[in-house]
Amino acid sequence: TCRAELLSVELTFPNKNKYSLSTLYRVGTLGYDHINEVESHFYSIFSSRKYKKNFIIGDLNLESVDWLSNAATNRMQSTYLNLFADLGLSQLISEPTHKSGNLLDILLTDSPELIENITVSN
Repeated sequence: TCRAELLSVELTFPNKNKYSLSTLYRVGTLGYDHINEVESHFYSIFSSRKYKKNFIIGDLNLESVDWLSNAATNRMQSTYLNLFADLGLSQLISEPTHKSGNLLDILLTDSPELIENITVSN
């Protein structure tokens, strides 16, 4: 079973537009063998073309990822980056979200123009 905590919901607006909102928590010790289930989940959502806009929020614990340069120092974390790039998603949080200085919490979307004034608080 997939030990990543993953939930996606469909938001339907009065104009009939549908958005996908997903939350994902990846335990820091969760290894490479579970990414296939995460990939499958998101590829099925995006390939349906049912949703006008897509958002993923969560805590991925990808401490080796440099979101600004879109690079990672290990294969598993690079796989996550490649997945999000393949889906056309942009990471909108650009400052550390953990006391150790890592950016672990994410807000990914294919519609960055809808999000403004992101603040990371203590």
